[in-house]
Amino acid sequence: MVLDAFRSRGFSVGRLLVTLPLVALLAAAVLYGDPDPSSLAFVLTTVVFLAVSAVRRFRTHDAWPVVHTGMLFVWGLALFFVGGDPRSYGLLLVVVGLVGAAVETYNYRHGTSYGQISRSE
Repeated sequence: MVLDAFRSRGFSVGRLLVTLPLVALLAAAVLYGDPDPSSLAFVLTTVVFLAVSAVRRFRTHDAWPVVHTGMLFVWGLALFFVGGDPRSYGLLLVVVGLVGAAVETYNYRHGTSYGQISRSE
């Protein structure tokens, strides 16, 4: 089966299936609309992050939690600058992303697992 072939090569089929519609939406927004640059940055970083996270080799790397929490920070900045009504969501992601990235950087450098809920995929 095709899905098993992807899985056996180390790809996450679920993450790929989420990435593909986002790529289509991003292409449609660029071709047929006039997207706000901060909204475009938000969707583009999401697409890149999901595409990279679909590869098991990246997800199992020891530095992956740092990248994962760093993305929360990037997404928070993008949401904050999009200028939606509740800017507090973006600010919350910025704070959580900064704290998480600091904790995960410490864990990565010292080989610890403080503040981690689980290490599963």
